[in-house]
Amino acid sequence: MKQSNLIFLIFLVIPFSYAFAQENISHAIALDSVFLQQHGKLADFYAYAHQIIDKDSLKLERLSDALKNKSSVFVREYGYGMLSSLSLRGTGAGHTQILWNGIPVNSVLNGQTDLNTVNINNYEQIILKKGGSSVEYGSGAIGGILALNNSLVFKPVFEINNTTNGGSFGHFENFTRLKIANQKYYGSVAFQTGQSENDYPYVGYELTNENAAYKGYNYNLVAGYKLNTHHQIYFKSQNDHLDRELARTLYMSENSKLITSHNRNLTGWIYQHTNFKLQTDLAYLFEAYDYYADKSLTKNPDRSIATVFVVKNIFSWKKNHFYINWGNHFSYQEGKSHYFELKTRKIYASYVDWGQKWNKFKYNLKLRKDFEKNYDIPLIGAVEAGYKTGKYFLIRGNISKNYKLPTFNDLYWQPYGNPDLQPEESYTYEGGLDFLKNNTQVSLTGFYIKSQNLIKWTPGENQWWSPKNIANATYRGIEINFRQKYLINKLDKILFNLDFTYQKTTDLNTQKYIPYTPLYVGLAGLEYQHQKLKIKYTSRINGKIYTTSSNTTYIPAVNIQDISLFYQLKPTISLGGNIDNIFNVYYETFPSRPEPGINYNLYINFKIK
Repeated sequence: MKQSNLIFLIFLVIPFSYAFAQENISHAIALDSVFLQQHGKLADFYAYAHQIIDKDSLKLERLSDALKNKSSVFVREYGYGMLSSLSLRGTGAGHTQILWNGIPVNSVLNGQTDLNTVNINNYEQIILKKGGSSVEYGSGAIGGILALNNSLVFKPVFEINNTTNGGSFGHFENFTRLKIANQKYYGSVAFQTGQSENDYPYVGYELTNENAAYKGYNYNLVAGYKLNTHHQIYFKSQNDHLDRELARTLYMSENSKLITSHNRNLTGWIYQHTNFKLQTDLAYLFEAYDYYADKSLTKNPDRSIATVFVVKNIFSWKKNHFYINWGNHFSYQEGKSHYFELKTRKIYASYVDWGQKWNKFKYNLKLRKDFEKNYDIPLIGAVEAGYKTGKYFLIRGNISKNYKLPTFNDLYWQPYGNPDLQPEESYTYEGGLDFLKNNTQVSLTGFYIKSQNLIKWTPGENQWWSPKNIANATYRGIEINFRQKYLINKLDKILFNLDFTYQKTTDLNTQKYIPYTPLYVGLAGLEYQHQKLKIKYTSRINGKIYTTSSNTTYIPAVNIQDISLFYQLKPTISLGGNIDNIFNVYYETFPSRPEPGINYNLYINFKIK
């Protein structure tokens, strides 16, 4: 057995021998109130359904790194820093909806969000929810959602925060944020710039990651004003620009590049009085993709752009242990490309959800109806329930119906788009058991997703690829989550976490595994804290990934080890760093596009309060 696999196995087995021996430790789970208040839901009912991604606000890390280092999800990358997407429970990247302050932002062109265009330091909160969520968020939330939230806290604060990051392969970043607030207003502005040669060597090959340099910037603005006790208004804006060469593969050199830009703006108003709340949001989203087959060119790229206008209203009422939410969502979408003329789409949706708690039993019911002139989108719904048995156990389950509309690229890409495509539909069934006692948390979840009319791009007689509704599929698996805190003394503690997902994805037409999805994903982390010092060791594992529909070729399973260190030098200065892939393992998540071998990153943070 390889050394790295042995380490992961030790991490997997040891904690369970102690999990139920801890009798005198205190523990509680609660979901961040900002996200809950936005939708008027009961915190204790939804705590089990979400995972807060515990990002280190002092460290500059990519969203893709934060996800794969802190949760058992699969992040597919076309090489480090290149196009990156999130897969939940074996579903495709287009089945995970990314939310920006409650607004769906997956591209109307390709149905995805490139994780490497998102700067997580701009957000106070990142929430991952696995499981069908189309009732709340519409098309594309079959596998789950990832929510990026900016919070407004009206209390006195003045803070300047600056982090400088540098490391292997010419990597350099700088992030600066100014935050000012009191009981009446809130303001935060942040700016980040970064670049990298990204020319890492391919482990085991006499090749380097050529034509892979990138540079970019982003800025974020959040402002809010409390008109009085009941009314507040706010404005949120996020802009990013990334100039990125597109890396070579193992077998072919490359000379192209892609420039991406996003502009997201949201203004809103909240009225809240006793048990009643009304929220209105207006949003404008813009995205642009400029592809240059020859990176030396400066004019006439293959250009794709899209704009989206959103109007959203949410009415919430809560009394004792009962609540009801009623929402309306209107979206106007338009897109055009080098490969198709301007196309538009209008979607109106109305949804309602209500829930109640009776002693140890809680339930939640949801219904949603969408209207779009080209499709007869069916009524969809969800039922969620939980029952607390004994002092420490919670039994839970949910059933939901979800859907995904074809993207503009699916429908109109010339000459092989397919305007006759129908929406995908799916049913999700999920059940689980949670154990919560003091500093110990154990969670076991089983899931089953059955989808029909899946949209797949397949080669035709002329070998050109085109999309068709040909695939019916099932996604089933088990998720195990474990958290443990050991208090050694007043100064020392050890934190352990384990996340493991087994997922079997089957194309029912061929009875084969669906390509590009690992059979399992795992994560184990061990952290030691002593006063101002933190040291963390992380072990990540991806199972075998089939790369053809016939399951004849595959990417082998891999285990990667990382180590990080943090030290609070002074109240205003902190230092940190990490060494990733410390055993210099060759691995890839997409064929012929290797990830880096051993590499390091260092950072320093200054904070004025």
